[in-house]
Amino acid sequence: MQFSETNRFTYIIGNNGSGKSRALEENAERFSENRDVVVIASGVSDKFKFRTQIKKTANGSYRYLGNRTVGNGTHNGTLAANAVLLYLAILDTDLCPALMMFLEEIGFEGKFGISYRKTKFSKSQPFDTQELTSDFATLNKDMLAIKERPFEAVFYKNDTPYSFSDLSSGEQYIITTALKIVTSINENLCYFIDEPEVSLHVEWQVKWPELFHPLLSLKNNVNCYIATHSPVIISSALQMGADCYSLSHGELSKIIDDEFNVERILYKNFNTLPPDNKYIFEELAAIVTKTIDNLTAGNITRGNYNRVEQSTLESVEEFKTKLKLASHTEKDSDDIKRTLEDFDMAINDLIAMSKHSMMTTNLQ
Repeated sequence: MQFSETNRFTYIIGNNGSGKSRALEENAERFSENRDVVVIASGVSDKFKFRTQIKKTANGSYRYLGNRTVGNGTHNGTLAANAVLLYLAILDTDLCPALMMFLEEIGFEGKFGISYRKTKFSKSQPFDTQELTSDFATLNKDMLAIKERPFEAVFYKNDTPYSFSDLSSGEQYIITTALKIVTSINENLCYFIDEPEVSLHVEWQVKWPELFHPLLSLKNNVNCYIATHSPVIISSALQMGADCYSLSHGELSKIIDDEFNVERILYKNFNTLPPDNKYIFEELAAIVTKTIDNLTAGNITRGNYNRVEQSTLESVEEFKTKLKLASHTEKDSDDIKRTLEDFDMAINDLIAMSKHSMMTTNLQ
């Protein structure tokens, strides 16, 4: 399965086991033969090829920036220290203001701090929590290069410092993702991002495209492919002009631009029916309208009437089967049953009335 490069931002959704993560990895490897590629994952079991070093190819490269570290696992202390090292890579560059603006947009102050972190083997001297500046980096160059990394990132809210390890997992992931993007971005780069919604509350999922598209646009000719389970991310991405696809049975189906409704996306692309989903009534109304149009067409004859009736009944059964198989709460089961019974009755009544009308007309 080969991804298109026609849009700057491409999102792929699908159920667990649909192959989203594998498709990202396959295309990342393929793209890296001719472009520089960066892969980012928030989860702990991503499908990207884990490498501690950048893999160079004849005309490109592959850089792993997922959360797996030594031993293919994840270590919170390492992530906390890596945040410092990532920030040092852009300190005093023209990319730093973009990161500061991002921190402000998610509720932090636009500054970056550092604090001492005790490690098992480090013999370095403790130091006070403070803002991380180029002067501090110069004066503490040796300490920052220690393998054990006896330090961690600090962020501020209302002048109060919060160590990286004290942040929620959602805050850690969203800040880390921003750092990885800003410190790695370059012209003609291609990003592959897997499950950015991990640990994020709905507010940040809704805002994810709005927050990250500007960061991913800091350089020219950057493409980004994002695999997600979040319908609210998809809905927001659609509204921002991204190409969005549903992956099922190895096939990508494009989600059309007017499908901004989260309930619609949940039902059509995640086979899930949340409580009081209004979209199913839109589907029911569409089938009823189509039935009326087909059965009352001015040129309908006895010869093609049976075909129209059969096609209508097949559409009804297909809809009923999909609705019954959709994931939903036990509480909604009775409501769905009653709705389908009423729907069946309405369709059969329409068919009966139409058939009676046609027969009456033919007798005249």
